[in-house]
Amino acid sequence: LNIDHIIDIGGGDGVLLNYLKDYDFKSYTCFEPDETLIAIAKKKFNGEKIKFINKSVDYVNLDDLSKENSIVLMLGVVHHIDNEMVKKIVSKLNKNKVITYDPFFHKGINPISFLLKKMDKGKYIRNLKSYSEILKGFNFTERINIYFRFYSSVIYFKNIDKEIIEKYL
Repeated sequence: LNIDHIIDIGGGDGVLLNYLKDYDFKSYTCFEPDETLIAIAKKKFNGEKIKFINKSVDYVNLDDLSKENSIVLMLGVVHHIDNEMVKKIVSKLNKNKVITYDPFFHKGINPISFLLKKMDKGKYIRNLKSYSEILKGFNFTERINIYFRFYSSVIYFKNIDKEIIEKYL
């Protein structure tokens, strides 16, 4: 996967950078609405290639994100955003590589998973059908992931070979 530019929407305190230490990227841009998390991120990480921007996804100029060899990550973000905003965001990411990763509710859910999801601050944890309906028409591929035999998450991606995604599941 040839990635030069990483756009981390809702990247919190930049935790993803802990996993990118050995990856040679040209730029990492994190959009995060929480000022406290941005302040923490700026103390932990710095450099010419790293930018933290204190903005909610509603205010991100998505047109500026379409660089060659870029990827947009929305890890644990979609379940914090209403349906219309999700559609607005993904409609502007046609050429980008995109990965979303979010929890979902389902029949027969493990009680611990149910409790963890209910305690989550995201107001829009959906079931699979609801996620699929929102992303319908935007050419996303869906993969279900279950951690520790009970925590279910759904991954949507586009413009990335599914073999690459499945390699890490």
